[in-house]
Amino acid sequence: MEDNNQQHSPQPVQERFVVDGKVVKPLHGGKVVVTYPENNDKVIVPLFCPMCQYPMKTAGDARSFKEHELCEMCVLFWGTGVLASGTGPDKGSERWKAYMERRHLAFMPSIRFK
Repeated sequence: MEDNNQQHSPQPVQERFVVDGKVVKPLHGGKVVVTYPENNDKVIVPLFCPMCQYPMKTAGDARSFKEHELCEMCVLFWGTGVLASGTGPDKGSERWKAYMERRHLAFMPSIRFK
């Protein structure tokens, strides 16, 4: 008969492995695992545009962010030439204030209650 009180030496846990394109890392003896994408080169679209701070809520915003790292409206208004300079628009200028007013109006809901 085997001794039931015999201590088993812990099995070495594999550092990490790939399953269906996701990296799996066992924790706490393999009882809990953490998974994340194997290739982490995907662009994560933020909730707000880095320039105007308005929410990124359309598919056009997501496409624009992947190319220019700004919302679609910023790219359309300022053009890629201004944005490619790396400095962006002067946020104290009258043009910036007019743009933000326009941006605010575009963000307002079109439904009005009387």
